[in-house]
Amino acid sequence: MINLFFLQPWYGNGVAAYTAHLYRSFVDQSADVRIYKVREQSETFLRPFGKYHEVYYRNISVEDALQYARDFESIIVAPATPNYLPDPKLIEKLIKAGAWPTIHEPRQVGSAYTEEQVKGRNISIRYRLAKSFGGTFIPHPYVRQGLTQPKRKAGACCITRIAPEKRPLILFDANRKLPKEKRIDIIGTGFRLYTKGLEEKHGDIFKQGPNRIQPDFTSSLEALLPYKYSVDMTFFAGDGGGTQYVQLESADAGTVSVMHEDWFQKRLAPKHVIPVNGPEELAHVVASRRDVTDQITAGYRMLREHEPKKIVSQYLEVLK
Repeated sequence: MINLFFLQPWYGNGVAAYTAHLYRSFVDQSADVRIYKVREQSETFLRPFGKYHEVYYRNISVEDALQYARDFESIIVAPATPNYLPDPKLIEKLIKAGAWPTIHEPRQVGSAYTEEQVKGRNISIRYRLAKSFGGTFIPHPYVRQGLTQPKRKAGACCITRIAPEKRPLILFDANRKLPKEKRIDIIGTGFRLYTKGLEEKHGDIFKQGPNRIQPDFTSSLEALLPYKYSVDMTFFAGDGGGTQYVQLESADAGTVSVMHEDWFQKRLAPKHVIPVNGPEELAHVVASRRDVTDQITAGYRMLREHEPKKIVSQYLEVLK
């Protein structure tokens, strides 16, 4: 049995998508896998994991979690800071019991994990993270959804959550350079206090709409399908160069990723991505009528590196 410990209290980010796709990947390869959240006491029944189809979790106590980590192969798929845990030392205890920590971004080390806890023994979802913390790099798991492609795709959208590290001001500046009919549709949402501040300063170009992106397998793809371009200006200090779920979902939808070149840390962007260096170049790309067949094809090819058979074999190699 393989245990996936999901310790953070919310669903709305890439860590939840990672957990759901990893679970489905293990199931696809006939592995016995369980998702657990750790609470004050154990429950005997399953609960739906967000709105992900056929993905479930069970609440268990700290004592049961530690016993499971000692008895079975275990992964901390979603860490959390001590204030969110039923036992502030839960992560430390799970790792000592044998669980593997997963690092999704460098800020988790120093907040959810200590460097001592992860150094030399961790699963990292990007190569740069693995190099920084001496871990094992395994790409994001991804199970393709097989949605029907529209005959015609046009325009650009951004489905990332609205947050400082997503740099929405670049999108606002690009949209100011574009006629209304060619502006980037900002579909993602963010914390209301932050987005309200953006509306007050940039009300001429931005107003947060309803939340269309749910913690499920398909709402992101359904939002992406009509568009030619998917814009993502994310930047994390000390991170970058690999994939995020927006890239994977965009490729699955046949929508081409447009990303800031600094995500790739002065390296060449992969063939499924169109890199830009700022608002002016971004505006030029999304307004262009370029042929993106090569990028779409490269995106489908990239997804093969994230399919269940390849990903699960790498996890089993680490866990054995």
